[in-house]
Amino acid sequence: MKKVEDRMMKRWQEGRKEGQGDPRNLNKSVHGDHPMRIGIVNMGPEEEFDWGSIGEAVAVEFEHVSGNLEWKDLFPEWIDEEEENEGTSCPEIPMPDLSSAEELDVVVARIPCRQPESGWNRDVFRLQAHLVAARLAARRGRRDGSGKVRVAVKSECRPMMEIFRCDDVVGREGEWWMFEVDGERLEEKMELPVGSCMLSMPLWQKGNNEAYDLSKFGDRQVASAKKEAYATVLHSSTFMYAVPLSSPKVS
Repeated sequence: MKKVEDRMMKRWQEGRKEGQGDPRNLNKSVHGDHPMRIGIVNMGPEEEFDWGSIGEAVAVEFEHVSGNLEWKDLFPEWIDEEEENEGTSCPEIPMPDLSSAEELDVVVARIPCRQPESGWNRDVFRLQAHLVAARLAARRGRRDGSGKVRVAVKSECRPMMEIFRCDDVVGREGEWWMFEVDGERLEEKMELPVGSCMLSMPLWQKGNNEAYDLSKFGDRQVASAKKEAYATVLHSSTFMYAVPLSSPKVS
């Protein structure tokens, strides 16, 4: 295991000055005498120890998402925009508090993989681990001269292309994937809605079914009509579009 980690650091060290082949010297060549800071996400004590022999390993703690939370809760087939029933709801995926976290030279994360189980790519904890690693890299990752941050992912499955693009892969060895990601672009992705449950907000203030001031209509009765509209969401690794498929109709 340690050899793989050493080779990963050496890969990122290519192009540096001659005589700096030891991965433990990489940070010294860039940041003086400060040891390399490595953010650890979802790894065990042994792996943390291995990374700690290369630099200052900082384990990032976070509350794991509830095992009762399912993919359909984040991506429901129908959204109650008008709060005719219980109203719009969207589960929260816990994220770590990074307010006091120091700048990191690289983020390494273990991403769970349940392949070949049915629905393995809709594992909510897998999504959470991706988001934690990406948020940590975007907000605390040290950016190089081109604005890129370094992320290493260990997973039997291909990491989510919606977060870590194929174009950002700079190396792979076994279960390890090495990425150099544009920090600004990654930060923008972290501002996007996590699930479709967040894409649609009520037409009025949540919990208030009075969309308009009905007093201006006098004694006229305003009938409650059911409105239907259909849309789809198209996205790439960078952009997201909401496309209407048909105009609203009243029934």
